[in-house]
Amino acid sequence: MSDPAANDLAKRIEDLEHQRELLLSELSSKATASLEPRSELSNLLTQLQSSDKAVRSKAVEGLVALKDPLSFPSLVNFLVSHPDEATSGDNPFITRWFLVLIETGGPKGAEFVVSQIEGSNPGWSEAAFSTVQYALDTPELIDGAMPSLESAALRHSSTAARTKCKLLIQILSAKKKEYVERQKEREERERYMAELNADRQAEGKNQIPSDFIIVSALKGNGLDSLARDMIRGGGDLKFWKSGLLIAEEFASSFEHRDGCMRAIEQILKTADTIARPSRALLLFLLSGMKSEGGDAKAATLYLAEAKELSSATVDFLSQNRNSFGVQGKVD
Repeated sequence: MSDPAANDLAKRIEDLEHQRELLLSELSSKATASLEPRSELSNLLTQLQSSDKAVRSKAVEGLVALKDPLSFPSLVNFLVSHPDEATSGDNPFITRWFLVLIETGGPKGAEFVVSQIEGSNPGWSEAAFSTVQYALDTPELIDGAMPSLESAALRHSSTAARTKCKLLIQILSAKKKEYVERQKEREERERYMAELNADRQAEGKNQIPSDFIIVSALKGNGLDSLARDMIRGGGDLKFWKSGLLIAEEFASSFEHRDGCMRAIEQILKTADTIARPSRALLLFLLSGMKSEGGDAKAATLYLAEAKELSSATVDFLSQNRNSFGVQGKVD
């Protein structure tokens, strides 16, 4: 006597299969009326199951070109179940297969390719090792490969396979670290340029012209000669350029050191809408001056304020301290 519950499940499965066939048929009919390449996905997946080898080969060609993530399970299944057919004739070589699976499946594709390093097919193993070494170029792909690599590196019965996996772990770890560092530098550079562009606009909206603020700070703190030189130089006086000239005066003239620090402090206090990178530069220079003068506490506070204002600017200035330092040049 049959089980009513089992019969019910079987009937539901039949209904779902029938519904699936109807939907695929409808999708296929609409695919010819659409210019969207992805509209052909259903047709290609159906053709991949064809009994005709030539039809399957054309389906592989289309799916490889499409690289749709939804095709990843079907492509893996076809490669595993038809390994000789998948890599013969007009079909891709195994290395191309591995690259397509990584592009299509992302981290899961990387994980699958890693699994082939420890396989019994020497050709596939070498191709997988090379592909993993050179094609995994993002943290997401590397993270997808790492669990399988670590497992094989510790547990595989083959010494050669364990060695390969351990080498790949070192290579990919270094590659990920380099990628993250480059990304951080790129983001900091982009943030710095965004701050610079935005704050250049803000700098032009100062109610008090920068020339007035700078000249007042210089002449009011005993730096009349420096003020005259800057005025005679022509052009608009810039906050960042004035800061560098004041820093040079600080380094070359011991008697003007206090005046140089007061001048920068006055500029910072008066120019409320000074550009963030320029303000960070002035704070950085002032921190160096305070440090040279023996006021470590003030130096630390000014440097912290500069970092909070624009860490990208301070990082750049610190890396190029020889160009932006304020070390004294007199005994």
